[in-house]
Amino acid sequence: MNNKVSFVDFSRGDNITEQSKKNGSGEPPMTTLEQRVSHLEKDTSEIKAEVKQTRKDLIDFQIKTIEEFGKVRTDVEKVRTELQTSMRQQTIWLFGLNVTLVGVAIAVMRFFP
Repeated sequence: MNNKVSFVDFSRGDNITEQSKKNGSGEPPMTTLEQRVSHLEKDTSEIKAEVKQTRKDLIDFQIKTIEEFGKVRTDVEKVRTELQTSMRQQTIWLFGLNVTLVGVAIAVMRFFP
């Protein structure tokens, strides 16, 4: 597992600046609690802005998805109507053809005993 967390052992006299260069964080060392808190507050405000933008993007995606589903629903209704119409026409033609064939068969049997 690749662990990017590094710990500084102050009891050994590790220099935090050297440690930050080693682990590649690039962050300046935080010396006071106020600096650390202000840094965290800045990060928190950035996170809030990103979450707000993500919410907007999600709402836009949701609206587009609803519109697309509406279009698909309309297309499905059109296909269903066309299918019902064509099946009704096929049924009428099949029934008419059967009646005609039965009529022809009766006529042939009647005139040619």
